[in-house]
Amino acid sequence: MKPDIKEIAYRLYEEYMSEEFEVFDKEMTVGSPVNVGSVYFTVLNKKPVHYLVLRKISDKYYECLKLSSFYEFATHYDIFYHLSLEHQSYIIQTDVNFYLNEDEIKNSVLLEELPEDYFDELQKFVELPEDTKLGYKGILRQGFYYPVGNKWVRAFKEKEIQIVKDYHLRIFEILDEIESTYDNIVNLPPERIENYRLSLVASTEKKTALGKNFVLYKEPEHDFINVIVSPDFLGKNIKVFLQDEKIYEGRLEDVVIAIKVKDAATVDLEKLAKDIKVEEEQ
Repeated sequence: MKPDIKEIAYRLYEEYMSEEFEVFDKEMTVGSPVNVGSVYFTVLNKKPVHYLVLRKISDKYYECLKLSSFYEFATHYDIFYHLSLEHQSYIIQTDVNFYLNEDEIKNSVLLEELPEDYFDELQKFVELPEDTKLGYKGILRQGFYYPVGNKWVRAFKEKEIQIVKDYHLRIFEILDEIESTYDNIVNLPPERIENYRLSLVASTEKKTALGKNFVLYKEPEHDFINVIVSPDFLGKNIKVFLQDEKIYEGRLEDVVIAIKVKDAATVDLEKLAKDIKVEEEQ
């Protein structure tokens, strides 16, 4: 029987990850300001972790993507990258994200910065709706396996997520932190927003849309759609309607009214803006 190459690779991966790593020599760390768009190395839960700092997501935390040298398991969520310093190919796993604070990153080893055009394209890829990533065409080299299409690929992904699970779950702390900065929050039930989902044939996914006396701005990483109201309304009592339903009422002390929406990335802002009305309470 022909050996399963994926099984052989997975057994090697298991053997490698079974070792426990101690914290490395702090003299190797940089201690300099966090460099978004750079690859670092650290030890988390006694496991070696290469990661990319993708963006600053709150006052305290940065979103990071885990890298792996086991590129044999690359799915269509993964992007190939050659780490020059180590002369080694890696995959950047856009579906294995986690969150580190500034001190944790400063106590990591800075390896190298991604080329600007490569990092810009990677950021665009991360923002693509999930159902369009498989058909991506661009400068990035993408994996091709479905995560659930091969049991060894699936087992690898589960293991990778487990390594950074504690740091991934910080998202709940981050969301609490972000929500505490908003004075005006509107929670819409999922069924209320379903008619405003982007269709599969939508050509572009815009992050802003213009209304009569407001601008909509999408924060997909936080699942917020912000209604940025004209400053003329500051200090006044206003009402906000979605179609004929009142979704907000109160004295406006901040021009931002945050609408909490599940899967905000998939909302068609232009369609939503047409059905939102902001008016002063008489």
